[in-house]
Order: sequence, then C-alpha cells, then structure tokens
Amino acid sequence: MGQVEELRIVSVNVAQPAVLLRHPGGDVISGIAKQPVKTPALGLTRLNLAGDGQADTRPTRDGGQVHGGPDQAVYAFPARHFDRLGQLAGQPVGPGFMGENLTVTGVTEQDVMSANLRGQLSRRGRDLTNGVPEQD
Repeated sequence: MGQVEELRIVSVNVAQPAVLLRHPGGDVISGIAKQPVKTPALGLTRLNLAGDGQADTRPTRDGGQVHGGPDQAVYAFPARHFDRLGQLAGQPVGPGFMGENLTVTGVTEQDVMSANLRGQLSRRGRDLTNGVPEQD
C-alpha cells in the first residue's frame, strides 16, 4: 500500500432507518439510503454521525455490533467507483449510493481499511464535522 495522497471528503451522507422493502414475511428496514447533508456542520461521536441511524445493531460474537458502534461509526467509500457502478446499475449514481457516510477521493479501499488512515481520520475528526468537536 502506498502513501495516501490527500484524503478529500466530497460528501457527508446520512439516513434514518426506514422500510426498504415490504415483504409478507416481514419488512426489510435499513438505513442504507444515505443522502448528502446540506448543513455546514455535523456532529461526530465515537458511536455515530449526527442524523445517521442503523437498523441492525444486534451484537456480534466478537463483542461488536452488526452496524454502527465504535468500530463502525462512519463508513467511507471512494467516489472513483461511481462511474462503473452507474454503468452496472443502468442509472447515474452518486454520494450515498453505497450507504456510505463519507464519499471520499484520494484514497482506496485498502487505504480506508488501514490503521494509518483510521488514525488520520481520528485526528481529523474536527475537519470531518466542519469544526464541530467530537462529543460522546
């Protein structure tokens, strides 16, 4: 893995859990339908991004949870994939399409998963929220 060029946040996206699909066996509820926010500041805590919700917070065997929580509070996705995803989907796609909270450029998936980038994101927390300090 090379040096991270320059992490740039293109869009911050949130959604609240809602019915994604009605089904006789039970509705599918999800918070994946993220939309870009228009506000200049958005609070970020160690557990979540303000205005964003997760439908499935069940605990996992390893002590985490299915969605959200300290190890999954924010999901970042590289914008460079949107052209190809749009071709596959047969329609234009953009920020929030993959359920990401942060649409980013200057990094790859490998960078996003690296401890080095996670550390950069942690140190840049104030920048991620346009100057709003982290709150618990």
